[in-house]
Amino acid sequence: MLDVFDHVTLRVEDVERSRRFYALALEQLGYGEPYRGGHFFEWEDLSISRADEDRPPTRNLHLALLARSSRDQVDEWWKAMTAAGHADDGAPGPRPQYAADYYGAFVRDPDS
Repeated sequence: MLDVFDHVTLRVEDVERSRRFYALALEQLGYGEPYRGGHFFEWEDLSISRADEDRPPTRNLHLALLARSSRDQVDEWWKAMTAAGHADDGAPGPRPQYAADYYGAFVRDPDS
């Protein structure tokens, strides 16, 4: 497998609001508590950090998180995220435009 990224940081308007969103999203996929470092939170190689004048909020990014176990995990992830009030951006189902066996679901993050 080709490693492309070392890490990714998203700049967000409200760190606590985004922490709750990403904590729920990543918890559903089996990730634990994030590392907290002052003004940022980090789950392995994905972090969120407060936007400021020099580093504006990240916009128009399509970020896909990997569900390792099953389609049921994707379904449960989407149910948990939408039940928590996060905007649906695509119910669970096949996404053949990505790959013949791709199955996914989408929600919008708080800064969308």
